[in-house]
Amino acid sequence: FHMPELTPVELGVQLDGAPAASLTVPVGAEGVLGAEGPPIPDGATVSVWSRSANPAYRELCFELYALEAAQ
Repeated sequence: FHMPELTPVELGVQLDGAPAASLTVPVGAEGVLGAEGPPIPDGATVSVWSRSANPAYRELCFELYALEAAQ
């Protein structure tokens, strides 16, 4: 992973347009990385975005989980 074309990828989550969580995926990272955010209110709009200095070499797979808070 020493190609200068490869750059970290930023991944972000927004709730109703406001930043809620973010994560930077370093070059060569494999496996599970995680970030936590606030509870998601009923009816909220959730948006996910990614960006990289060199998007032509951006490759990303993600899963988003919203877990119910403990009672």
